[in-house]
Amino acid sequence: MARRSGTLVADDVARLPGACATCLHWERVVDADAIEAVERSNGGVGEAAEQVKRRWWLESLSAGTVAGVVARAPRAGNGNGSDNGSGDGPGAAVAGYVTYRLPSDGVDALTVLALHVDTGCRGAGLGRALVHQVARETLRRPRVRAVEALAARVSGTPCLVPLEFWLACGFVVVHEHPLTPRVRLDARVLAGWRTEVEEAVELAWDRLRGAVRPEPAPKPALTLRRR
Repeated sequence: MARRSGTLVADDVARLPGACATCLHWERVVDADAIEAVERSNGGVGEAAEQVKRRWWLESLSAGTVAGVVARAPRAGNGNGSDNGSGDGPGAAVAGYVTYRLPSDGVDALTVLALHVDTGCRGAGLGRALVHQVARETLRRPRVRAVEALAARVSGTPCLVPLEFWLACGFVVVHEHPLTPRVRLDARVLAGWRTEVEEAVELAWDRLRGAVRPEPAPKPALTLRRR
């Protein structure tokens, strides 16, 4: 995903797809007191929601408590040679993103907060490619043993990805709940993914660029080599 994705920075907040640029759901879950304090200082409603979100992310990214990955939407060339269609550049639209909370003391997993793919970019495997980016971050951190997330067992649950998606990515349910079970992908499983991950990521971007027609149905989960 080189040159097509990058680390989320505060300026990306205004370009997040869908309603994500002004949604404060996960920010409240993670740091409700700080969000309320910022809202009071900004007036709290309407356009201020985007300002609140950006300020919180600016401070949290600087503190190293959260992180994220954004995928840039491929764009057609504009005729002046300034764009190669790869989705590069600071002004490129965000096709999808994933944010996650870094482990604190006594916690052994990265926790996915939000994962969203723009409606026009779905069906190409971009969501799975973003999960793989988080998996790579896990493998870089010797004290981190897994990736975890809350899943939606019922369709339409706000700000949560359906359970079926996580299961297709190789996650397993570790805490049952009738609406929002917790899922986990162990680093020992991730270690066996390397070749499959690279192939899946490249295929996702080929489809997103239109080089390969998107499949009508999701692919099954990758074959995992357990060690």
